[in-house]
Amino acid sequence: MLDRLRLSPLLLLLAACDPTTPAAGPKWSVALSDLEGALFSIWGTAPDDVWTVGSDPGEGPLVLHWDGAQWERISTGMSGDLWWVHAGPERVWMSGDGGMVLRHDRASGTTERVATPTDFLMFGVYEIAPDEVWAVGGDPGQRAGVVLRLEGDAFAEVEVPAEASEVSFFKVWGATRDDVWIVGHGGLALHWDGQAFSARDVPLGRPLLSVHGLGSDIVAVGGFGTGLVTHVENGSLVDVTPPAAPQMNGVFVTPNGAWAAGTQGSIMERNDDGWQLRDDTPRIAQDYHAVYVDRDGGVWAVGGDIVAPPYRRGILTVLGRDEVTGD
Repeated sequence: MLDRLRLSPLLLLLAACDPTTPAAGPKWSVALSDLEGALFSIWGTAPDDVWTVGSDPGEGPLVLHWDGAQWERISTGMSGDLWWVHAGPERVWMSGDGGMVLRHDRASGTTERVATPTDFLMFGVYEIAPDEVWAVGGDPGQRAGVVLRLEGDAFAEVEVPAEASEVSFFKVWGATRDDVWIVGHGGLALHWDGQAFSARDVPLGRPLLSVHGLGSDIVAVGGFGTGLVTHVENGSLVDVTPPAAPQMNGVFVTPNGAWAAGTQGSIMERNDDGWQLRDDTPRIAQDYHAVYVDRDGGVWAVGGDIVAPPYRRGILTVLGRDEVTGD
């Protein structure tokens, strides 16, 4: 059964905007706040098709869908936290606790669990094509990770280089079937060329928490406490971190630049002048975990209390999408 979440009963807050920002320009607003669970990921195919997922406050993982007019809560029939979502044209993929990877079929409206050979926490999932889907995860406490690839109707484990055997993997993104990037901790990232993985060194050996790209423009971000921003150049990860950057947990590359979101409500933008910390964003106490930019340039960031369980106080902020907040 689907529960409807309309805007009227939700706490809607206006962003604290930079007074120098022109009144006619797009503004940040808080669309959802103080949700029972934290929000870990957000993705979509259009401004009126946005999905966000998060922790399980006790009645199943938080899964919300925006259709351009209202939020709808989707019941998956599962339990456990969901850490990532990737929305494709026909299916929406979600991943999380206990080796869980879910496939939501848009046509039928049904959600099913796809078999995986692991009970590790699956931090990331990404569909390159309907028959080319990757999922990654791990157990950071045991310094062990897993990389999965869809084979038929189930996932199978893919061998990684020996030097990456003690790395927990956090996110996966691919431009094509033979150009897939995976990031995690342990000072290594992985690149798939269509046949096998090769390991790539991460600047300063620091954790990378998320990766996204557009064609050959590929960015991976992370850090621990302080931030790390890297750019793929000639197959290597190059440090392009701006001064005083906070830890960045999510990244999204667009035709005109890129956006990253991280700790203590921090958001950075890359434009022609390089990476810069935005100072017009809402003042919030929570951390962001992911950022998504829709095809019309609207920027969506989600997070909450995400450092340690219980994961609570979910929040979603948007730039240039007044219809989401009702403003």
